[in-house]
Amino acid sequence: MSNQFDTFDIQLAKDGPHLSGDALKGDLLLKTKKDLSFARIVVHLYGGGRVEIDASDTATQAAQAKSAASSTIYRDSQTYLSHSQVLLDRGSLTKGRLYKLPFELHLPDRLPSSHGSIINYSLTALADRGNPGKASCLSLPVTVIGRVDLNLQPGGGDGGQLWQPIEVWGHWQQSTSRGAASVPEQRQRLDGLGLATVRLLAHKRGFAIGESMSLEVEVRNNTKLRLDSVRISLTQKAVMRAAAAEGGGPAARKEHRTAVQICRLQERLKPGASLLEDAVQLTVPWVATAPVPGSCRLLRIGYWIQVICSVTPDLHPVASLEPVVQTLLTGQKLDKPEQSMVLLEEPIVIGTNQLVSPAGTAASAETNRREPPPRPSAPPPAMIRSERRQSAGAAASSAAEPSAPPSYEESLLQRLREEDATGVFA
Repeated sequence: MSNQFDTFDIQLAKDGPHLSGDALKGDLLLKTKKDLSFARIVVHLYGGGRVEIDASDTATQAAQAKSAASSTIYRDSQTYLSHSQVLLDRGSLTKGRLYKLPFELHLPDRLPSSHGSIINYSLTALADRGNPGKASCLSLPVTVIGRVDLNLQPGGGDGGQLWQPIEVWGHWQQSTSRGAASVPEQRQRLDGLGLATVRLLAHKRGFAIGESMSLEVEVRNNTKLRLDSVRISLTQKAVMRAAAAEGGGPAARKEHRTAVQICRLQERLKPGASLLEDAVQLTVPWVATAPVPGSCRLLRIGYWIQVICSVTPDLHPVASLEPVVQTLLTGQKLDKPEQSMVLLEEPIVIGTNQLVSPAGTAASAETNRREPPPRPSAPPPAMIRSERRQSAGAAASSAAEPSAPPSYEESLLQRLREEDATGVFA
């Protein structure tokens, strides 16, 4: 809180997340400790992304050892929007009076979703008294989700591919089982001896935020190995990309896998046992939707339904030599890395507007397109959750890379960051 104000706060009309194409409406609340004159009071909406990749994190073990002495850092950035609205131009505020200055800023239709420290959006309020040393600044993070109407996507709409049901199978073989080795491979395939068979069913492939997925999972363990912690996971794969290394060079990429929703099916599946869950329910939470093509070069996001278990070294997929082992971020804050084996996975599409039933009318389809998903009763996942903060650093970063020559208020923000005067910011 600045020593010039009793109240200096941004109050939004609606809690987030906010959808691309929406209007951000709210009020800037001000109450001064004495009569003050201002050259300008503005709010600034900024959105941008930044990626930093250490090459040693993505290299193989041999390459890491070879390049241990010198590691290359890949960096890239991108600006998505930079809008301002003047709330007061050369005016005065009276001591002790609470002022509510309304604002309305519009989000473009084509925006990538907020995603942790990679893609960020923020509202910044600047109260400029004509002297940078007497300016006050306040920054509020804003969560934005890219609007994706599943009916308008390739394969969506009536009778599209997103309406097609999912039925996939996976077969795993016990590589060190004596019982399995003594049986010809063709007999193993026919009788299922020495094999773990996984089957996944879903009634469609396209789901909207807030929608419940109804899944059927079957696992038959005909090996002599125990399968531990068998689960089904809605997994996000986020691939970050840096266009060029510092000083030029090739591009780099890094992948994060996150368990957005997870359901435990069985703690232990003994040899010869099987499980069948025909009514697994997973509700799609508020997550980052896939970026609109061309709107974001830094990040690519996709979602998979996975059947996973704890790593079992002697179990190998029939179609390949090496087991599919992944590092999955789990936990309440989605920050606990965990090794798991992917028994089966199938891609799905997540959007903000539900698919219209093939039997629905054109009018119902139009109504559906206009209806946003229900607002969450709890905060969004940690990967897109941001807490309210008021700091000079946040304000400076929010104005850090304008897509056009800096305006007057942006120049002030830059000067405030450079001077970093004590007690200037709220």
